[in-house]
Amino acid sequence: LQWETELFRVHREVAGVLAFSYLSGNYGMTGDWFINRIKELESGPTLKWFRHCFAPAAVFIDLADRRYVKHLKPYSLGETIVFNLVGVNDNPRAIKGNIDLYLLDANGKKISSQNHTIEIPAYLTALVPVKYDLPQKSGGYLLVSAFTVEGIKNPIISRRYIKVGQAEKYDFYELDPGAL
Repeated sequence: LQWETELFRVHREVAGVLAFSYLSGNYGMTGDWFINRIKELESGPTLKWFRHCFAPAAVFIDLADRRYVKHLKPYSLGETIVFNLVGVNDNPRAIKGNIDLYLLDANGKKISSQNHTIEIPAYLTALVPVKYDLPQKSGGYLLVSAFTVEGIKNPIISRRYIKVGQAEKYDFYELDPGAL
């Protein structure tokens, strides 16, 4: 849901993205936006990740998520991929910030990183072209963009699961949205 929301947000022809949740009284369970029985309701991972993709100013990774788009082949070992980071700004003033772009292996170890800056005009988008060298080891990786707006502590996260090389199974690290 986060990835789909990001795709819609970067296309400014879309007037808005609406997301709905439900609560159900049948046996006290809820939709995947919330966890636990209704009486002990807590935010689930979906709702926690939506803080990022619905942020008024955000930077998204413009790559297909290879964990979910199964028909795409894995990237080659050591391949240099080229893509854009797309900044969106729904605020009435320009937004400036820093982007920490990094790759995590299946254990959460940072393999490589880049830093970028961006200024996103009011109500518009901005692109940051990126060249990124992938590792020489096969496996599942998590590419993370952490956008920190000047003067705000908590970053806005965009993530893409990518496959590198041929592997029988691709394991991916799971970021905890509550820890960000």
